Amino acid sequence: MKTKRYSSFCRAWLLLFPVTAVNAGPVLEEVVVTAQKRAENQQEVPVAISAFTAATLEQKGITTTDDLSIVTPGLQAGRQTSSSTPYLRGVGTQSAAAGDESSIAMYVDGVYSPTTRSNTMSFNNVERIEVLKGPQGTLFGRNATGGLIHVITKDPSTEFGGKLEGSIGNYNTVGSKLYITGPLSDTLAADLAVLYEDQDKGWGKNRVTGNDVNLASTTALRSKFLLMPSDKTEIKLGLSYTDSEGDIGMARQVAPGFLGADGAVYYQGCLAGPNPDPATCGAFAAQNASRYTGDWYDVATEKDVFSNAEDSGVSLHVSHSFEHFDLLSISAWQDNDIEQFMDVDASALLFQSADLSYTTETVTQEFQLTSTNDGPFNWIVGFFYMDSTADYAPFELYVVGMPSPFLTSTNAQDTTSYSVFLQGDYLLTDTTKLTLGVRGTKDERKLDADLTFYNADGSMMPVGYYTVTDELEEDWVEPTWRVSLDHQLNDDMLLFASISRGFKSGVYNLAGFPADPVDPETLDAYEVGFKSDLLASSLRLNGSVFFYDYKDVQLQRVEQGSAFLVNAAAAEIYGLELDALWLVSEALTLTAGLSVTESEYTDYPDGTVNTPIGIGGNAQSSADLSGNKVIRTPDFTFNFGVSYAWQVAAGEVVASANYYYNDGYFWEPENRHEQPSYELVNADLSFTTADEEWKFKFFVKNLMDEEYSYYGNSSAAGDAVSAAPPRTFGVAAEYRF
Repeated sequence: MKTKRYSSFCRAWLLLFPVTAVNAGPVLEEVVVTAQKRAENQQEVPVAISAFTAATLEQKGITTTDDLSIVTPGLQAGRQTSSSTPYLRGVGTQSAAAGDESSIAMYVDGVYSPTTRSNTMSFNNVERIEVLKGPQGTLFGRNATGGLIHVITKDPSTEFGGKLEGSIGNYNTVGSKLYITGPLSDTLAADLAVLYEDQDKGWGKNRVTGNDVNLASTTALRSKFLLMPSDKTEIKLGLSYTDSEGDIGMARQVAPGFLGADGAVYYQGCLAGPNPDPATCGAFAAQNASRYTGDWYDVATEKDVFSNAEDSGVSLHVSHSFEHFDLLSISAWQDNDIEQFMDVDASALLFQSADLSYTTETVTQEFQLTSTNDGPFNWIVGFFYMDSTADYAPFELYVVGMPSPFLTSTNAQDTTSYSVFLQGDYLLTDTTKLTLGVRGTKDERKLDADLTFYNADGSMMPVGYYTVTDELEEDWVEPTWRVSLDHQLNDDMLLFASISRGFKSGVYNLAGFPADPVDPETLDAYEVGFKSDLLASSLRLNGSVFFYDYKDVQLQRVEQGSAFLVNAAAAEIYGLELDALWLVSEALTLTAGLSVTESEYTDYPDGTVNTPIGIGGNAQSSADLSGNKVIRTPDFTFNFGVSYAWQVAAGEVVASANYYYNDGYFWEPENRHEQPSYELVNADLSFTTADEEWKFKFFVKNLMDEEYSYYGNSSAAGDAVSAAPPRTFGVAAEYRF
């Protein structure tokens, strides 16, 4: 009977890994996650989760949040204006504007991070990363519409230790990482993590200025202090600081096959000349308009773009165990300061550009009470508070022919959010569990609008015409909930089904004309899945099917150089995902992931359509886009990894390779501007000495030098793309102490 029960899952496994025989091998280690805000075995949690330990991340070449998509079925990691813009199962946010937040929430050590620019991070002292799929609105609240990414860093150790790593690579890239931890007293321990990365040579050139583009530099420090005054009380103080500079995700060029918006300037100049023939001027404009440079990593803009960010944070975790429950308090303060200059149209003539700086200051407080009894009923109840202020200081939009800004905005938005939540699970039988959760959230947004338009001579337009000073206020009360039923079929197999709701908060458009705010988007999710440890616990195979009913979807529209959100559509998304890990032997490990997704906008009667015109740029109009595919949602992705280790006289050698295939997707709802299919291969070869003190590694990412985009967009200013990394490689040495 046991063989029959497993036969269908083994057949699915063989589709991924064709083998002729299976021998007894090592047993998979248990992965502990906090997806339900308590430590649990990943295989016993009725939530679709992709979890990665620090060792797994290193082996697969996952060094930043941008890399997570190649090992996480359903995840599209990308950047927009150097900000993190993840999409998970078709849910995400295009906007990277001040005050807006992602539909895929980012948490670090239980602290919510609202600023998308700050969520592009490199990893150093990571314990593990959890990617939770589907709405997580009950326990994690607002803006976890499609799921969340949770980075959990190491806690200080009561034993002295650490590691030091140095690396060098192509593009004059150098890096160093330091992690040190140990006791300061019998009850106090501390750690320090330092990361430095500098890429001194760009992936390409700006053909107008002659300078390198696609550069990056990061310095990051993180420290924790762990105080244990008793065996029931624990206090953790966390400090962090990051300084990052570069233009990756900012440097863009005109997409292949299209013409830049500067063609319109040449056209108008020709019409004003001595031979104002439209046909002749059209041909002249098309000949002189900016176009694809012919090199994927080059750009051609009149000025070099940049993005600089400083992020600081303090967090305090206080936990105490009572007789029947645990109390946890998480207090946090974050400050984000960002300066950017962007060429809006990505053409050689500075047709539209934006000079902007913005700040976000956020205070959060969360209290949790979690049951600790061994009975059939377990529960968690909590309260969350956030106060966040985001403002432009200022946002300045420049257009061709004007020496001063066309628009200056110092709009500021204050957000206050309160929520209470409760989730409980009850064992209906020894093997069947029912989970019910509910959360109530109240969001208050206040906008202090200060927006001024200018004439061509630099004078302000009249007050009340295009100069606006106003105070606006809006609030929303949104319930979210979760119902799940799971059944432990046997010791090796969990079946689960769930219905849940999530929402993304309404928001004002700080970079645009003050108006009514964008309403919240909501998502109802239906999911059925399984989690299994098969073949004597050497094979882990997890999978699920899901259906999303997505309403009031917030989409970005770019007009007159400003990007702003609108409630654009309703959508339906459904799909299948599989995750597999097989320890074939002590030496050989295989991994695989599969995502198959179908999506469409079911109701989008007034969508933006950008139509290329012969002189450069696009003409904007509206059309019914119902039936079009959801943006940034590939129909199919697949990843496969292999790692093989063997012993030599002086230590251990490990060779690993990871393959990722993405069949492509659309950047905009009109489904014209497309990211074609692409393939990525990462590989590394390492040697660790027998005493495990030294490790030496050669690594390569994007081995086949595939050309694909981090970001693409269409607007009246034309179609533009921003390059993702080319082939990069290097060597690293690590010393453990």
